[in-house]
Amino acid sequence: MKWFSIFLITVLMITSSFASGSKGKSHNKMEVLQKELNLSPEQVTKLTEIRKLSKDDLKALKEKFKVSRKAVKESMKNPTQTKDELNATFEEFLNTREEFQKKRFSMMLEMRSVLNPEQIGKFATWKDANRGKRKAKKL
Repeated sequence: MKWFSIFLITVLMITSSFASGSKGKSHNKMEVLQKELNLSPEQVTKLTEIRKLSKDDLKALKEKFKVSRKAVKESMKNPTQTKDELNATFEEFLNTREEFQKKRFSMMLEMRSVLNPEQIGKFATWKDANRGKRKAKKL
């Protein structure tokens, strides 16, 4: 029983260490960007504020977008839906997606205005490099 308890505690400790810190790094995105782009404290403050102000709106719009996408899928499965009803559901989906993308783009423009031209270039390079890493993780 004693060995089983030690084994169980060891497994729990190992599992919790993997869950809490991926690859031993505990950086948030803003800390990484600050380092990679050489952001000033003022820039970090402005970028954080922009993200904070947009976060709730984007979250609500993203949820609305997911719901409307699901509604389109469900409507397409429903044999009793008329062509007009399907078109209306799809239009709602398109409008929601467009609203979400406009809000997200607006936030990105605000954030971009805080960066200097060199930082914008570095950010684009960093983003492309990380996009490749994320795709590799999904495979």
